[in-house]
Amino acid sequence: MPGDIFKHVAPGTTEPGFPAVIRNGIVDIMRGSMVSTGEDTPRIAHNNTIIPVVNNTGGDLVQFAVVGLHTATYAPDVDAQAAAFAQTRCMSAVTPEYDNGHATRFGIVQEPIISGATGLCAVAGFTPVMLAVAKSWHNYAVPVDGSVDNMRSAPYGSAIVHWASGGEGGAADWALVGIKSAIPTVVLGYASTNWHKLTGDGSWVDVYPCADFYHTGVDTVNTIRVLLPRNGLDEDPNVEAGDVLTCMMLDPETDPPTAVGISNYLDGKIDVSLQLIVSGEAAPRGWSVMDAYDGKTIMFNTDTNKPSGYDWHGNTENNHDSHFATSAGRQSGIFQTLDAIDGGEYATHSDTSNWPPYQVIEVAKRIDNSA
Repeated sequence: MPGDIFKHVAPGTTEPGFPAVIRNGIVDIMRGSMVSTGEDTPRIAHNNTIIPVVNNTGGDLVQFAVVGLHTATYAPDVDAQAAAFAQTRCMSAVTPEYDNGHATRFGIVQEPIISGATGLCAVAGFTPVMLAVAKSWHNYAVPVDGSVDNMRSAPYGSAIVHWASGGEGGAADWALVGIKSAIPTVVLGYASTNWHKLTGDGSWVDVYPCADFYHTGVDTVNTIRVLLPRNGLDEDPNVEAGDVLTCMMLDPETDPPTAVGISNYLDGKIDVSLQLIVSGEAAPRGWSVMDAYDGKTIMFNTDTNKPSGYDWHGNTENNHDSHFATSAGRQSGIFQTLDAIDGGEYATHSDTSNWPPYQVIEVAKRIDNSA
């Protein structure tokens, strides 16, 4: 029986046919103890998906408990701790808190760890965990803010649910999840209101995640604020309550989480919409015909079909006796003069006021939910 073939040989020897330094380097690589030949840097022996953690939650942890990853146990800039930092990747495990970023920075312990002790924790890869299923269509899992007991399902997150035994709305039960390093990029959102204006070149709408474009299983527990930038275009957001938007997540840890709309949410150019209304077409989507004027409406007027006795005259004629002047509000179908509406220079109907009477045929405004 041959002896140990993976052993060092004395420097200066050649066996079998290799200088000792090369043979010994190969042996080190095969044993997994060195980075490369001729170096004294130890090879990393740990699985990079499982790291040691120190239980700083203040209580004992059962196997597959969920913890927030807080700080590195060893400081790489301290000489006495640098090697331990590189070799162990050991971190402090605490109770998950969203305000401390643990919605995406978390782990699942792989063995029971008593308070203050060190144990192994999965920070990536495939692992069992207790999971509360909020919606059957949820494909992701997140920690529960303030609890180590289990995770909960979510429309987006840093763990993919591969299998779950629990039912929708039931108690937490066993599941298999795959922890990954980033949140999914795209979700569908059911608009809970009409769009809101922002100062500058943008606007926003709040949405509830949903399963599909038919707004199946709307998740009213999770609100996402979706930004709707115009990107300099002369168009307004065309989002009304009940629409389903395709959204790319930007920051899941803000309150509420923020995303940006990536589906076609802009309407046609404003002047085109106005022309359609003036020509008698139905108000385009994103516009609403109003009963009365307010500070955000646009009035469409006509000088046709005026009642008899109300003359239209040129700017050299100053006979206003037969003009119709009224203090009535600006409403659809009201016949009035501009001086009555203006309430300023022309309110006295002076000889210099040559405005003809007109009729408001339509009052319209852009639909939005701004104050």
